[in-house]
Amino acid sequence: MFDDEEALQRLASTGNPLALFNLGRKRLQENKMDEAKEYFRQAAERGHLGGMFKYGETCLKLNDKETAKEWLKKAANRGHKKAMELLETL
Repeated sequence: MFDDEEALQRLASTGNPLALFNLGRKRLQENKMDEAKEYFRQAAERGHLGGMFKYGETCLKLNDKETAKEWLKKAANRGHKKAMELLETL
């Protein structure tokens, strides 16, 4: 994972999906679920497969099952195995 917060913020401000995804992961480590969710949403909307999965997973943890299913399906349709597995449990 990219650890330089300032560099990630600069890249994220340009819409870089990998930077947005990595900021989401950092926020998860800090237990800032709402911030993580927002970064994952932005990464997902820009086509980042991991972002789609993590956005869906985070939505599920925050009890937004409808949004979770939508994004987990998108990730699963693109071949994300963990998304497929998680969908089977819903």
